[in-house]
Amino acid sequence: MGPPPASSHSEKSALDTDSTALMREAKLLSKDELIRLPTEAEWEYCCRAGTTTVYSFGDDESQLGEYAWYSENTYKVGAEPYARIVGQKKPNPWGLHDMHGNVDEWCQDWHGLTTHQAGRRRHSLAETPGR
Repeated sequence: MGPPPASSHSEKSALDTDSTALMREAKLLSKDELIRLPTEAEWEYCCRAGTTTVYSFGDDESQLGEYAWYSENTYKVGAEPYARIVGQKKPNPWGLHDMHGNVDEWCQDWHGLTTHQAGRRRHSLAETPGR
């Protein structure tokens, strides 16, 4: 998987900036706090929820429809191809919904072929190129 289109990084930066501004305006954030997208490593950690299986619910792909919106239970069965309301599927072990499927996982960085080298995982945004 390569880097996303060039516009994606600027769109994500705008999302972070707009979200931060809205939260500050609503007095939910102080001037020193900000909203940001998670890193790929943070997303993966939350998605896995302490599990070591392929999915947070185990290795049985036939259960995916109980936990995720994806092509087989949305537009391939005639449903509209857009994001669903969060929480309609089962949560992962930590109570987080829609960690598998529903929409793309927008992250600050990206998981690519160079992210894992020689068993060493890079967590630093400074070390990781991408989105």
